Amino acid sequence: ASVLIVHDAADYCSEIATGLTRDGHSVSIATNPRDAIDLGCILRPNVLITDWMLRNYIDGLSVSEVIRILSPQTQTILITGFASEDLRLDAARGEVFDFIEKPFHLSQIREAVRSASNAHLIHQSQQKIGALLVDKKNAISFANQLARETFHRAGLPGDLRAIHEVFSADDLTRALTGSETAW
Repeated sequence: ASVLIVHDAADYCSEIATGLTRDGHSVSIATNPRDAIDLGCILRPNVLITDWMLRNYIDGLSVSEVIRILSPQTQTILITGFASEDLRLDAARGEVFDFIEKPFHLSQIREAVRSASNAHLIHQSQQKIGALLVDKKNAISFANQLARETFHRAGLPGDLRAIHEVFSADDLTRALTGSETAW
């Protein structure tokens, strides 16, 4: 499986990555939430392992939520040293596959990843956000299911390749400059 590990401590990530790589998984690491979101949106991993408490006021559940907008099949394993009943409920609402408390043994993570990578989502939340990934040349590299359905309902072709096929130059300028908040 492709696995993204998110934790503030690079050494911690490397230790987990070493064990998972030995199991044959393709592993990527992010040590802050912003990099995690960027990587997750590009890689769309099968499994996300994230610490709950991250820097920059973005927690692991939020990272999971954003990544799952583009990749709803991603299974999340949340790790934390601050388990509480409220956090467990939030994790359940966020459809977290597994909740692991620190300290833990590497074997627990390896087993959780093995289970998560073999699991099929029985219930996927109704996506509420249509999302596109657009590269620097304005080519659409990915559209999630809701975005594709929206294009279809709007009568747009299914093989859209560039953002200018969807939005006018004026719309894009307003969106990128923040002069308009919704289209």
